[in-house]
Amino acid sequence: MTHPDQSALLSNVLDAATEVSIIATDPHGVITVFNRGAELLLGYSAEQLVSKHTPALFHLASEIAVRGLKLSQEYGFPIEGFRVFVQNAELHGREQRQWTYVCADGRQVQVSLIITVMRSLEGNITGYLGMAHDITKEIQAYKVVKEFKNMLDQVHDGIFMFRPDTLGFTYANLGATIQLGYNSEELLQMSPLDIKPEFTEAGFRERLRPLLDGEKTLVIFETVHRCKNGDIISVEVSIQLVSEQGQEPLFVNVVRDITERKAAERVMHENAQYTQAILDNIIDGIITIDSRGTVQSINLAGENIFGYTADEIVGRNVNMLMPEPHHSKHDCYLQNYHATGIPRIIGSGREVEGLHKDGTIFPIDLAVSQSIHQGQPLFIGVVRDITERKRVDLMKTEFVSTVSHELRTPLTSISGALGLIVGGALGELPEQAKVMLDIAFKNSKRLALLINDLLDMEKLAAGKMQLDLQLQLLMPLVEQTLEAVRFYGDQYQVRFKLIERADDVQVRVDSGRLQQVLTNFLSNAAKFSPSGAQVEVAVRLQKDVVQVEVIDHGPGISDEFRSRIFQKFSQADSSDTRQKGGTGLGLAISKELIERMNGLIGFDSEEGRGACFHFQLPVWRKQKITQQLPDTSMSGKPRLLVVEDDPNIASLLSIILNRAGYQVDVAANGETALNCLAHNEYVAMTLDLMLPDQSGVSLIRRIRSQAATETLPIIIVSAYTEDGKLTLNGDFNAIAWIDKPIQEEQLITTLSRFVPIQSANKPKILHVEDDIDLQHVVATIGRDVADFDVANNLAEARSKLARERYNLVVLDIGLPDGSGWELLADLKRLNTKPPVMVLSGSEMTEEQQDHVQAALLKTRIPNQDLLDTLKRLLPGNA
Repeated sequence: MTHPDQSALLSNVLDAATEVSIIATDPHGVITVFNRGAELLLGYSAEQLVSKHTPALFHLASEIAVRGLKLSQEYGFPIEGFRVFVQNAELHGREQRQWTYVCADGRQVQVSLIITVMRSLEGNITGYLGMAHDITKEIQAYKVVKEFKNMLDQVHDGIFMFRPDTLGFTYANLGATIQLGYNSEELLQMSPLDIKPEFTEAGFRERLRPLLDGEKTLVIFETVHRCKNGDIISVEVSIQLVSEQGQEPLFVNVVRDITERKAAERVMHENAQYTQAILDNIIDGIITIDSRGTVQSINLAGENIFGYTADEIVGRNVNMLMPEPHHSKHDCYLQNYHATGIPRIIGSGREVEGLHKDGTIFPIDLAVSQSIHQGQPLFIGVVRDITERKRVDLMKTEFVSTVSHELRTPLTSISGALGLIVGGALGELPEQAKVMLDIAFKNSKRLALLINDLLDMEKLAAGKMQLDLQLQLLMPLVEQTLEAVRFYGDQYQVRFKLIERADDVQVRVDSGRLQQVLTNFLSNAAKFSPSGAQVEVAVRLQKDVVQVEVIDHGPGISDEFRSRIFQKFSQADSSDTRQKGGTGLGLAISKELIERMNGLIGFDSEEGRGACFHFQLPVWRKQKITQQLPDTSMSGKPRLLVVEDDPNIASLLSIILNRAGYQVDVAANGETALNCLAHNEYVAMTLDLMLPDQSGVSLIRRIRSQAATETLPIIIVSAYTEDGKLTLNGDFNAIAWIDKPIQEEQLITTLSRFVPIQSANKPKILHVEDDIDLQHVVATIGRDVADFDVANNLAEARSKLARERYNLVVLDIGLPDGSGWELLADLKRLNTKPPVMVLSGSEMTEEQQDHVQAALLKTRIPNQDLLDTLKRLLPGNA
């Protein structure tokens, strides 16, 4: 084969080796072959270098010079340039050394370069072959290992190095000696197998195999180590294979003592098992869901209640456990909660319906709470199947109702007949017979009272009792009751005395039921008072409520009975009390009745010194609609309706709104408010939730059901805004909430969001600003010189400018939907262009300031300067 043929063949073969840089030169050092591997390593193409350059192009001149000097000293004659690379190779056939390659992009890489001499068949040198491997990473790893060794003794973990072939330790740090109790010399005579009782040599080598094969760079596992004193410790082992330059690779083994951690894990596992055992044995179902409604867990009771296994439920939407309409609406409930922060059932319990796997719908008690898990909300639902309880309650209710009604008819006949006989309708009775009949008559009346109490309790529990609430004077009801029960006091030689009055006080009550409550108080007081004692009744007016008190001088209420006194069938246990009789239902019924009349019930007592039972009712003061200003069309002022039953608060609201430029009508109850809305046009209304004739929430629903008022802005001014929000649950728009006591600025600012004040004698300013707090501040500062309208963004501003005429525009530059500068073009197109004042948080250039009449920085403008600027720019103040 000729020399050219040999070179071509060599070039083709070498180009196939892309992992190795192969470069061939002629005897003078000019590159003849530059394979694909060399191109990839150095970034040059073969066309750039072949027949044009020597390898000196991509070598460091300093390295060549240093190597040449050393060779010159070794051989005794100058060796430089290309001869530096081939001198030893010619004498020994090949040479392997570490060199630095300089790539085309300037990057330097470390290579292991093998130089081989190529000769002809006659033995003449035909050129040289250089094969290079990139060892940059190996060099870096070597440096890292070297530095790493210097730090090993500072680490508390045990660190070992051992050989892949014999597994013998070559290094152990201080942490290893402390951990195992051996000294360094002892450990260097051992292998990992000597301290790992769980492993055989074959098993341990299998652990190391992925590292040797290059499948993994790190192996981590847990095992146990045997210490010198025989103790067994739990450890976490991390092993890496590290290769040092020019040396065989070593395994680096980091061992962490996890004995305490494993003990803690065992405790946690035992606690988890204990907790799970508790959860699985609780009769209530416990279900957790995430913020999207996806079930995260369910206990055994939950599985039994709904008929699903945990695998069938976990990961699915919890609405699968709900019948319609809650099944379809549940995601909306969650979205509404996330959007408004207003919970519907979180933190409270309620009775709802569940859907069993077999399709059965059944009643459940549901209590939902919220927790945070890993930074995300987690909702915990506790579910109890109350099917059996509802069945028993129904049976009990039906039994009580049936028995009570069945007893009432014959008892009426018995009591009536006994009353006639005892009253002498059949003539004079023998003394002994009269005594026995008198006992029977009294007990028939007691039985009638028991039946009536049972029926009342059943009606209240079932929500079937209808109260006829009417406005009436309180004192006549109290006096009538005192007169009616006077005979009862006579039985116990007890006098009733009215010691304090509150005349002309009106309350909205069911007169019969209120007298029933007062009768219960008076009869109890008589029964528990000593013979010859006096029971006092006091009616006290306390601002907006009236309190009725019944005070006795009996034994008082024992401490252990206080918490149960208003519960059904509750009676003190002493024999002295038992002999007084009674059903134990009177106070429970009284509590329900008073609360349904919007009142409060309670007692005060000192054992051994008597008791005072009392109830409070709201005082009702009759109001009329007051049309305090002329009609809107005449005054030019927006007309507001104030719905408030307290005359003092209604007067306060009227004064505030009048000063703000509104015309005000007042309605003291819901029906009057509806009448006003039907006959007048209002721009907005304020509403108290506690009205004498209906709830404010029901009034809102009626207002929203009418086409004329379905978008009327409603400002809720109440002490019960949270309850109202919960009930409405965001169902209606154009509703704002203000808590009592009323803050004037908050009320005016809230109203201005819906209704701009349009006083006839004030100029109008459009404030384009997305910061609501700043809107309020500016409007407050300038309210005496102008009426303010606000726009939260460019779109709102353009819409208002198209409809309204303004005397001044106060403009912010940074708006949610663009730059405030864009609005200047819209202002130029107006027939009457208002002046513009920029009120922004950023500095403006002189050129920008030339386009507006004033420019102020938000952070540097005193209130007076802002007011002066507004006055200067408004018409009539220039």
